[in-house]
Amino acid sequence: MNRIIAKFELTLGAVCFVYYFICAAYGGFGVPLLSIWPTGGAVLILKSLFCIKYDLGRRRALKFASVCFDCAFIAFFAGYAVFAGFATGDMNETPPDDCDCIIVLGAGVNGSEPSEALQNRIDAAYDYLISNPETFAVGSGGLGEDADISEGELIAESLIEMGIPAGRVAYEDRSTTTVENMKFALEKIPDDAESVAVVSSGFHIFRAKLILSNYTGMRVYGAAATGADILSPHYILREYIVFIIDILLGNYGVV
Repeated sequence: MNRIIAKFELTLGAVCFVYYFICAAYGGFGVPLLSIWPTGGAVLILKSLFCIKYDLGRRRALKFASVCFDCAFIAFFAGYAVFAGFATGDMNETPPDDCDCIIVLGAGVNGSEPSEALQNRIDAAYDYLISNPETFAVGSGGLGEDADISEGELIAESLIEMGIPAGRVAYEDRSTTTVENMKFALEKIPDDAESVAVVSSGFHIFRAKLILSNYTGMRVYGAAATGADILSPHYILREYIVFIIDILLGNYGVV
């Protein structure tokens, strides 16, 4: 059984390296946290080769460590598979018409220009606001390291420049995490609002809705700015890791 698991981990480690290079070719080596794939792949390969080469039956301490590693890995992998299923299910979600408000989550800003991810979110928000003239919008996101303007303010300015009346747009510029996005954006939403849609990249919708639902009693929907692509498994893995951290920090079940 140990050798079967070791061979599976060896194969999966190789797959991690292959996926890493595919992602790098698609999005460049600068994709945030992309190094997690070759790092994880190296750990799996080294561990599996060690188990294949040595008989751990006579080395109780090493066998115990190996079993603990396998159990932790299986639990993590199974959890990721379940999380990915939910995240994928929301990846192309569109909200119903006439939501009272939308929260547009920030992404990278280069100087005073939106990154591709942020521009996609702005465009999705604009399309919804044009189709739903009574909906109020809140841009959400703080000031990044290489930015001259906060994400939230840039979202609001962009929507106004695209023709959305200034009275339908607000922003917050203090948040640095998705949890703070929700807390601070909700402060800008009209008191009589009963429904809200969160606008973000497809891979982010599931976790964003989950957090928002715990900070408001409104009906919560997702508005996916982009769908699945080759980088989706990577971004969903990032979301899964942050999801675990959020649980440890008690960011769910607040209300």
